[in-house]
Amino acid sequence: MKKLSLLFLIITIFSCDSPRQIMDSETAQKETSERRTSPNAQKINTNVAVDFLNSYIESSQYFEDQYGIVHWANASPMATQNFKNTLEKMVRDAFEADPQMGLGAHPLFDAQDFPMKGYEVYSANYDTGYVTVNSTEWDGFHVLVKLVNQGGKTLVDGCGVVNIPEADQLPR
Repeated sequence: MKKLSLLFLIITIFSCDSPRQIMDSETAQKETSERRTSPNAQKINTNVAVDFLNSYIESSQYFEDQYGIVHWANASPMATQNFKNTLEKMVRDAFEADPQMGLGAHPLFDAQDFPMKGYEVYSANYDTGYVTVNSTEWDGFHVLVKLVNQGGKTLVDGCGVVNIPEADQLPR
């Protein structure tokens, strides 16, 4: 009988959550809640990231050269002036360095080729404004977009390698 009682006691001890695990769970819930209500959190519409990329894809088939992306961005109401200026400087500098090759890749996708349809929001960090957009067409193809709130409107301030610090860019 003592062995049975001891066995029951041991099973009971190992089957219960420890106070540390319960506390960790409560702490994690609190931290998640705090992240959502962080004073640094921006009010951004993550769908703007998807709309921006889709707009680029629709227009890119008509670009005659890499300056087409500059003209498109300058006409886009979804991009900040900072984004437009940075992109234009990138393209100009690339063509001055190598007139034949230019950038050699699509700066918004940080890739030479990219899926032509089917994007969705994969994740968002409201503190940084970074939104990761996922291709539904190519498994594992992600694009990082930086959104900002300017005057109550969500705008793109970075995408791919444009205005995204190298340390924050997605691996390729």
